[in-house]
Amino acid sequence: MTPEEFRHMRLLLGFSVKEMARALNADGRTVRRWESGARQIPAAIDLELQQLYAESQIP
Repeated sequence: MTPEEFRHMRLLLGFSVKEMARALNADGRTVRRWESGARQIPAAIDLELQQLYAESQIP
């Protein structure tokens, strides 16, 4: 997952950086670093984010 894809998913979910951090059990600074490309997004976070998105699509 690229930083742009990560940010796009966060926005699709309607999460602020703080809310995304809470949902992923991460620090807000870490979320900002993932979005800026300063830190690589772990595969486990990619999967967790995809799961959050899938769950948000259930009516």
